[in-house]
Amino acid sequence: MWFCQYAPVITISGLVKRRIAKAYPVVDRIISERRKRVGTGELNRFFGTLIAKMELPLYKGKRAKLYYITQVKEEPPAFVIFANYKKAVKDYHIRFIERGLREAFGFEGTPLKIFIRERKKEKAN
Repeated sequence: MWFCQYAPVITISGLVKRRIAKAYPVVDRIISERRKRVGTGELNRFFGTLIAKMELPLYKGKRAKLYYITQVKEEPPAFVIFANYKKAVKDYHIRFIERGLREAFGFEGTPLKIFIRERKKEKAN
């Protein structure tokens, strides 16, 4: 199951009733990870070091930039990343960010939702 490598695997047997009790602590841990909230300041300190390792492409002749990240929801955890060009951020960039979030903050056993939003440009008067 390549699409949910973040989920722990437990072998149990309902037929012979083996290791069933081992599932409950794992479920409790996953529930607490699913409800985890990371502060914006802490997220952005982490995000600054993470994007320093990442090379974003040019988009329409201009360098794509990721500005900041914030957690907008729990259960499941959802994050919004603000960028200057949404279309320049590819799936492999998002997977890289997700791996970094999991290494830094855990989120064991729960999917993460990551959205890219374009930062609104200020109009010149």
